[in-house]
Amino acid sequence: MSETWLSPEEVTELENVTKRTFYKHLKVRGYKITRYIESEKGGGKNGKKLEIALSSLSRGAQNRYLQKKYNRTELTPQELAEHFKINIPPEKFKDPRMQSKIRMIAHCLLIPEEAGDRSAQIKEIAESYGYNQATAYRYLKRVKSGEPITKPTKNYGANFADLGITLRAWDERAGRMAIEQIMGNKRRHQDGLTLYTYIKDTAEAEHLKIGTYASFMQLTKKIQPALKTFRDKGRQGLRQDVIPGMRRDATAYRPMEWLIGDQHKADYYAIDSNGKVATLELFCWMDFRTQMVWGAISYKNYNRYTVGQALLNAVRWGLPSVCYTDQGKPEKSKYITQLIEQLTGLGIKTESLRHDLSTSSSRVAQGLSAIHHIEAEGRHPQAKPIEGFFGIFDRRLKNAQIPGYCKRLPDSRESELQQKQLNQLIKTSQLWSVPDMSAKLISELTRWNEHAFKKRDSAQEDNGRSPLEIYTEEIKRHPVATLSDDTLEYIFLPKRDLMIRRCQVAFQHEWLGKRVYYDRALADYQGMMAEVRYDPFDPWRVWIFVERKLICEAEEWEMINPKISAQVEEKRTEQKALADQIKTLYQKYLPPKAPVRKINRHEKEARDVKKVVELRIRKTSLEKQMEEQGETKISVQAGGDPLEEFRKQFHPGARKPEEPQEYKPLFKLSMKQLQEED
Repeated sequence: MSETWLSPEEVTELENVTKRTFYKHLKVRGYKITRYIESEKGGGKNGKKLEIALSSLSRGAQNRYLQKKYNRTELTPQELAEHFKINIPPEKFKDPRMQSKIRMIAHCLLIPEEAGDRSAQIKEIAESYGYNQATAYRYLKRVKSGEPITKPTKNYGANFADLGITLRAWDERAGRMAIEQIMGNKRRHQDGLTLYTYIKDTAEAEHLKIGTYASFMQLTKKIQPALKTFRDKGRQGLRQDVIPGMRRDATAYRPMEWLIGDQHKADYYAIDSNGKVATLELFCWMDFRTQMVWGAISYKNYNRYTVGQALLNAVRWGLPSVCYTDQGKPEKSKYITQLIEQLTGLGIKTESLRHDLSTSSSRVAQGLSAIHHIEAEGRHPQAKPIEGFFGIFDRRLKNAQIPGYCKRLPDSRESELQQKQLNQLIKTSQLWSVPDMSAKLISELTRWNEHAFKKRDSAQEDNGRSPLEIYTEEIKRHPVATLSDDTLEYIFLPKRDLMIRRCQVAFQHEWLGKRVYYDRALADYQGMMAEVRYDPFDPWRVWIFVERKLICEAEEWEMINPKISAQVEEKRTEQKALADQIKTLYQKYLPPKAPVRKINRHEKEARDVKKVVELRIRKTSLEKQMEEQGETKISVQAGGDPLEEFRKQFHPGARKPEEPQEYKPLFKLSMKQLQEED
């Protein structure tokens, strides 16, 4: 192709420079291809006119020349192919790589064949487009011969439109198998060569057409990054890396309208009183509007009582409208459900909604006082705004340089070194104690509530104010219902419905095993169902209610050592006292005895003997009275002889028998003889 020559005026216009700059560049650096031609008008150097080759100009100037020639702001690949007579199928113009090749060929064709440094210019142009010199010459050769610059390839029909992938060198079945292997290679457990070898062996066995290893690696790159993220990390990975997070406007809420709870592990070892090493866990509740945080600390693993204690600390400031937690076992426990039901004061079961704040907000707007417990979507940290607080909480603890940091590091060597340092700290007892670590965690929570926000995206008006200040101001505009401390402490006592048996109630304590509680007052409620309230951290006593009436404070009926007589005697005394109490109460309300029919022949004799004994006791008492008064004999005027009166009463017709001297009379004994008989 012949060279295109331009005058200095045209060059200055295309290069967008002044004439002085053009001649300065011509003198200092010069253009690669220039010539002088004779002009009828004269001028120039020795009457000749200067001309510069188009290929010597910059690429921008060359593009502007072509645009000006075609009177277009931008030349399409079709126009370039038509101008330079490049043979290419029309469907190829949509391929970005093919468009780049056409522009490279067009720039190479602007260089005249007689140029001395044509090879160097072609190499420079090819490299600027991302190709090598051999590729450029191969395309130029095809253009000169009129052949298509791309050779047709056989399409085996492997077209996956939903993925945007077309495989020309693969059968459809083989292509699907390759994609399945790539999709199933979770976290890249197998390298590409292993996968390709398996695909190749399977394809050869089934006589399928497959491409090269390079084409397989290209296929791997064509898989959408979002699909690879879902393959490796699942839905959680999509939320973290692909799906945009939700931005919530905190000013749309009122104080204690949305209470968010979550568990967090403190990544530091601590030593307990027994010398054992363990970590502490927190459960915190955050008010989304004010960012106030209340928490409770648990040794080792958190449980339902940790959640309840943290909730107790929060509701002292006001009753919430929505409790938003994970789907953990402590959060979904019966104890927490009962707490929320009792806090409403209406006896209404709370609804366990999922991922639907609009429903709860609408019900709150209608003035319904029921507290809604909403469960967050599992493994979705972005769904709980409290996660951001935990990140700041961890950074503050790390800046405090507390010994015993135990979070696993991604680098295995650093993790091993960290473990050695932890072992050394444990041996030398340099770790903090559990009380000291708990106090530090609580102080960090207090510090958070008192720190001022520098930049809060969810509520710009809160900048410069602390969560405590925000709560104090907002609660004046939107008052929140509260309960007394005594009521809250009673509500947060765990309760169980148990039957009273043998003046006892028994249940299985969470970590102390079976516990039995006893009180005498339970004797009146045998076989009845009772509501038992207890403090899980004080297992020595419980409070028992029947029909919402406090019956007693029962104490633990402890086990005894049967070999220790004092313990056995104490229990027997308590048992006997209970039996006597019941017997006395029973006898107090006995009906009067009915007359008993006497059918035994000894009834009369037994009655006589009883009378004699009673009279003797009476005579003895009378004698003692007389002795006290100074008399020694009972006269008939003072009442007579009781035994004589007895004989007259029971044997009125009996004759007084003679009394031999060798025998003692039966009914006429002297007072002294009676005393001797006694």
